[in-house]
Amino acid sequence: NINTLKIPLDVGFRRVLRLFREPQINLICKKHNIDWRHPYAQKIKEIINEGISFSGVMIHDIYKDGIKVTEKTCSIHAFPGILHPNNSCMRESS
Repeated sequence: NINTLKIPLDVGFRRVLRLFREPQINLICKKHNIDWRHPYAQKIKEIINEGISFSGVMIHDIYKDGIKVTEKTCSIHAFPGILHPNNSCMRESS
């Protein structure tokens, strides 16, 4: 039964983390005192093992301090599968 199939949370979180570029992963590591000099895959593993919240990462940790909300919105829209045809960010950069 497909309703009984469940993907563990860390698998989904790992998939999302792999979409991030290395500078964003480094920001998450720095904000949570994880050594950012480790290889990419090890940093992702440590982020998950630390129990860092998915929502906290998406809302705060992948952005530099002091970034505007509109800039956060534009960067989220740049993720694969999220880009909308009426995206105002696309008009600004054209």
